[in-house]
Amino acid sequence: MKVAPIPLSQIHKTPINPRQVVDRERLEALTTSIRQMGVTQPLILWWNSAHGRYEVLDGSRRLEAARRAGLQEVPAIVYEVSEEEAMKIAFSIHLSQEDLTPEELLNYIDLMIQREVFKSVEEACRHFGISRAWYYELERAGRVREEGLSISAKSIVAASDLPEEDKGRVVELARENALSSREVRRLIELYGPLGPEEALARIIASRPRLIYSDPLTREEVYECRGNTGYRLRLAKGYAQLEAEGSGSLRIPRTDIAILVNLLRFAESGKGAKRPR
Repeated sequence: MKVAPIPLSQIHKTPINPRQVVDRERLEALTTSIRQMGVTQPLILWWNSAHGRYEVLDGSRRLEAARRAGLQEVPAIVYEVSEEEAMKIAFSIHLSQEDLTPEELLNYIDLMIQREVFKSVEEACRHFGISRAWYYELERAGRVREEGLSISAKSIVAASDLPEEDKGRVVELARENALSSREVRRLIELYGPLGPEEALARIIASRPRLIYSDPLTREEVYECRGNTGYRLRLAKGYAQLEAEGSGSLRIPRTDIAILVNLLRFAESGKGAKRPR
């Protein structure tokens, strides 16, 4: 492993960097320092082979300050590992530096579990040597809703590339519509191409709605909408998923969790074949 100069044009932010909140005053001071002394501490980068680019695991403030200072390249250490290993490395670095806020700690452990880097909070805690009691105490404090919006959702908004005015609008929409952290991520993704109102309408439409329930057979039917309409029929022993204009899929109810894992795999892009 060695330090090498990397052009700023090839370095990108990443959702797998635990740091979510940037102190503007410290950023200005760092920019002044870099103008005078350059970047004295190498950035830690991950080579994202799926997208062919470098992403910042540690040093996002140094990257932003270097850009403001007009630098063309920065010294960096590059890891060429899987996304799962990159997430573990990023969290370990920031955990050892003790520079993450409680909100960032909670949000990142949640993200690793969502992406199945770890199967549970307990497994994550064991890997990083964190006390479960400490984690759950932090969670109880951090999950208290402030102004109707979870701290985790606020951290996601703060970490986005949206202008400050748009971030305020996202927070307002998330609070008014009780959006989950996952829905806030989706709102930010759609905000630019669709605008706030259409993006929110898509998210609300994607929430499953119960349209039929039989108390005798316990059959239930749910509907939601994305780019097309979907209907899920839950009956004794099986689940049937119908896509508008595309047929249906019937599976045993005991295999629903397996199907969910398969869909998450598809969503992550891990299965995409790319030309060499």
